[in-house]
Amino acid sequence: MACPNCRAEVAGSPFCPQCGYRLDDQAEYPPQQHDSHGKPDASARRQNLVRHWAFPLLVLFVVIAFGVLALALIGFRDGQMEHELATRHAAAIHYNRGKVYLDVGWYQMAEAEFDEALRLVPGYTQAQEGQRIAQLEQTVTPSPTPSPSPPPTTTPLVPTPTPEVVVIPVTEVLFKEGTAHYENAEWEQAILKLEQLRLEDITYQPERVNEMLFQSYYHYGMELDDQDMVEAAIAQYSRALSLRPRHPEVEPLRRRADLYQSALDVWNVDWETAVNYLSALYELASDYKDAADRLYQASTIYAQMLIKQDRYCSAAKLYEQAIEIRDGEPDIVKLAEDTRHLCQFTTPAPTQTPPSDQMPYVEGKVHLGTLVATCYDSLTHRYDLCAQDAESDVSSTWIAQAEQPALSLDGSLLAYRSADPERPGLYAIRIVSTTIPITESTTVSESLTASSTVTTVTFLTITVESEAHYPTWSPDGTRVAYTQYDEAQEDWFIYIAQIGSTTPPQRIRKGEWPNWGSHGLLALTTCGGENDCGIHIYDPTRGRLRKVTASRQDRAAAWSPSGDEIAYLSDIGLSTNLYVAHVTA
Repeated sequence: MACPNCRAEVAGSPFCPQCGYRLDDQAEYPPQQHDSHGKPDASARRQNLVRHWAFPLLVLFVVIAFGVLALALIGFRDGQMEHELATRHAAAIHYNRGKVYLDVGWYQMAEAEFDEALRLVPGYTQAQEGQRIAQLEQTVTPSPTPSPSPPPTTTPLVPTPTPEVVVIPVTEVLFKEGTAHYENAEWEQAILKLEQLRLEDITYQPERVNEMLFQSYYHYGMELDDQDMVEAAIAQYSRALSLRPRHPEVEPLRRRADLYQSALDVWNVDWETAVNYLSALYELASDYKDAADRLYQASTIYAQMLIKQDRYCSAAKLYEQAIEIRDGEPDIVKLAEDTRHLCQFTTPAPTQTPPSDQMPYVEGKVHLGTLVATCYDSLTHRYDLCAQDAESDVSSTWIAQAEQPALSLDGSLLAYRSADPERPGLYAIRIVSTTIPITESTTVSESLTASSTVTTVTFLTITVESEAHYPTWSPDGTRVAYTQYDEAQEDWFIYIAQIGSTTPPQRIRKGEWPNWGSHGLLALTTCGGENDCGIHIYDPTRGRLRKVTASRQDRAAAWSPSGDEIAYLSDIGLSTNLYVAHVTA
């Protein structure tokens, strides 16, 4: 038969193979118009396209509509959850207030707070119980109506509290509750009550409160540590150390937990760094959690990576370290022997290297784009200063047994802290390049030609105090600020030393983590008063101090290039995070 739409011959099919016209649909769709060549015209082709694509487009539209609806429902649900959390938080605040009022005997005020908590959360069980107790106490308390004894009085049942009455009972109640939790070894509850007490009145028995807080932070940190909540434990140890810096029992606990968590952070990502952290931890506390097993695993995995890089000697040392941890593993012993053999027969001839206490030659300064940082050598178990260019993936050791590097703004001066126990203190290096003309009378190396640039390195002593830390250069490179611990006063102090002067360093004020900005201002962690701790900006010229942040946990401030912002670390929560603050705000 012929297609009524395009006149093509169709045999045994409900659709035309030429134009796709449905043959049994002639009553619904009339034949299309044709041009002079017998083909459907443009309007007919458009109608065919509409019929063919209408259903898929409708399905696509429905899918998109359902997707938008699903996203809207998810957003609505999240909003409802946030609203519910905020409501429960507000109800908890009213409940806590009511509990305090109930403890001091202000039953009407307590009932009002419980009522508000129940209005926000109708099924609040603790608030219902508090409301019942407040109502019961009011019925038991004598009313002001006449009675045989005592005589009638017009004094209201609940006197209007004065500010003095409000403050004293609340602090007493908080102190009593905090002490009870402390004596029952309920460390988390004790911390909550005692911190609330300090917010109410920091002068209320400060020595006793600080002692209980320190012990609570300390023991709660150990509890969290035992439960493998390492980050939370680090936060508690840090709070304890903020009250008693360098405490001999807490500081090692914080150190080992920090090393363990740092290793976990790079596990399966950076095996070299993991080995460094775990090696230091194993040396400090070999029985801490699974540190030994992790060091064994990390050492063997990293050794295999070094073998692929033909670094057989380093791999052999890692295998030896693994054998010391877990002896008797025949596979590891065999790998160690094979690697030592490869190390002996593939070690290159020794080359002359500069002394470990000198820097390599540079052209007068450390170039822009060079990273200078402290690196830990897991094989020698010591800290060195390393340098690496941004365009290179290879770092080199500059100064052995050194840490905490600080470069001057022009890159010609490098200050650092010595990690050598035989040579403690802070030191600096001045790098100077000089062009020497070569004449017949000049006695120099034969490698010099008509002129040559010679780089000289001058070592400077800033202080020989072993407790000095974190040097930082003034903008003009003439002074160095640093922090030093005073054991007699059990606190940290900021010092400023004049480079090249015989005058002893000057103690400025209490504080830690100094950092000198390009505008000549020092950012440091200190306290302007009893309850005024945080990162402050100090002007050494005028002696002025200005507060920027509000927690003694804020530390390690670093200036932005413009000098308008600082980045700093803080563990005011359950973990250490990086923050940015506007200095001008």
